[in-house]
Amino acid sequence: MSEITPRHFKEEFRLNSDAHADLVLQRMQRDRETLVVIPGGHGEEYRSLVLEVNRREGWLIIDELQPDLGNRRLEEGLPFFAIGRAEKIHAGFQGELLERLSWQGYGALRIAFPRAVFYLQRREFFRVPVSLGDVGAVELVRRGAAPLPASCLDISASGMRVTLPLEESSALHVEERLQAVRFTLQEMYMELAAEVRYVEAPGRLPQRRLRQVGLRFLEVPPRLGERILQYVQRRDRELLRKH
Repeated sequence: MSEITPRHFKEEFRLNSDAHADLVLQRMQRDRETLVVIPGGHGEEYRSLVLEVNRREGWLIIDELQPDLGNRRLEEGLPFFAIGRAEKIHAGFQGELLERLSWQGYGALRIAFPRAVFYLQRREFFRVPVSLGDVGAVELVRRGAAPLPASCLDISASGMRVTLPLEESSALHVEERLQAVRFTLQEMYMELAAEVRYVEAPGRLPQRRLRQVGLRFLEVPPRLGERILQYVQRRDRELLRKH
């Protein structure tokens, strides 16, 4: 979902009344739907929840992001994207951090009440963390070089986020086109061309020897794309039931 940009919030899908926007946000709060937060200027995604909706005072309270790097990203001051779901329909808005605070004894974030809320029609951007064993070993195939072994963190119909050892990931660069990403999804073999969309900066990796890399799939055959989307939707339902 890190590929989300303002152009995906189409004016034709903007909720045209404050009451409708409030209802969507209140349903996210009521149902404890997962809120995916994408800090501006970065390719990472973090999970949160809407805890309180207050239009009169002009703010929302959302759960603090985990790991804490996500909260520090928001403190950089750039607007962020937030994608949630209200009664099975994905909706999103652009937000801005006001402050970090303690809310009912837990860490939380107060954000500015969104100027607009949009229904999000691009379901293929919805990304879910994979369950252990669902995605087999991943190989990143570069032209003229040995494949790089990786592990999948999360997946959508449009891309994947993986981790690689620092030493092996150093050769990758943003916008590099990979010959293929090879992996199995619940024992179904997949081989898809991809583009590197994000490489985690080494300076942000204290105490870790792994680096996160975001990939965007290119020219996905319909059969494979549908299989990935089916997995994402099923996995999403599993996560919601756990919440």
